[in-house]
Parts: sequence; structure tokens; C-alpha cells
Amino acid sequence: MVGLLVLYYGVLAPVRTVSAHTGHADRVPHRTPERQVIQGDDGWELEISASPMPATVGHWVQLAIWLRKDGTVFLGMTEVTLAVENLEEGRMVMEARVLARQGYTAQSLQLYDGGLHTVAVTVRAVGGASGWKPPTAVLSMDVVALHPPLVVQSRMMALLLSVLVLGMVAGFFVPRTAP
Repeated sequence: MVGLLVLYYGVLAPVRTVSAHTGHADRVPHRTPERQVIQGDDGWELEISASPMPATVGHWVQLAIWLRKDGTVFLGMTEVTLAVENLEEGRMVMEARVLARQGYTAQSLQLYDGGLHTVAVTVRAVGGASGWKPPTAVLSMDVVALHPPLVVQSRMMALLLSVLVLGMVAGFFVPRTAP
């Protein structure tokens, strides 16, 4: 029994003083930021940029959104609608409306399910510019799930095995009360 406890605590003891995963840049190859520009009617232009790509489960993705009129950033208030959909499950993950000053906004997303997602961004000018169709950009985003490190997997396996062995030992020494 004592040997089992020594083995249990030996496996669960920290390998290093700091064993937290501090980032994912060494595990996921990053491409350049995903960028899309949509040309609208009458000189309107919508640009969306997402970084880092591919996205990683549980880590922040930065979205930068610009609305331009005739090549310059729109100076009025804009309403930005974001809709994120998981394509593998066919369901809406998030939908939000944000008011942005002067045609620019930066939003952060954190996704918790891996797979292919689409981010649909629609921008419209608030209080003016009537009679024009608001541009919509649809960005494809691959969200990658990382596996836990081997040290974490081995510690979980040791924990589960020790619970199983303790249950077997307890079952062997506890008298049965069958009629």
C-alpha cells in the first residue's frame, strides 16, 4: 500500500517547477493573417483581417474590421454584426452587434470547439447613407485543437490506474455482506 502511494505521488510530482503551457506558437504553424476585402456599391469597401491563423481552441483571435468609402476610412458611426458558425456541426456559435466609431473596430474571439468555422461580418453606416446594401464579408476560419502534452497524459493515466488499484484493494479487504 505504501509502495502504491509512493508511486502515485512520484508520478504526480511536478517534472519542472513551472509546467504550465505558456503559449502555442511552437506547436501550431502560423500563416499570415487571413484578410478579405469586399467591394460594395458606390465606392464602399469592407476589409476584415483575422490573426493568428489557424486559430487554436481556447486562444484569442483578433478581428480587425474597416469600412471605407472611396478609399478612406468612413468617419461616421457604424454597426458591425458578427456571426460565427461551426460548419461541421451546422450550428451558430456566436452572434453579436457592436457599434464602432469612425468605421473601424477590433474584436477578440475565443472559440472552444475545433473544426471549420465561418465568420460573417456585416457593416452598415448608422444614421445615414440610406439606399445602399451593406457589404458582408465571410471569412473561413480553421480552429485547431491541441492535444495535452505527454507528461499530462501520463499523469492522468497514473491517477486513473491508482484509483482502480485502490478500489480493487479496498474490495479485497472489505468483508462481503452477502446473505
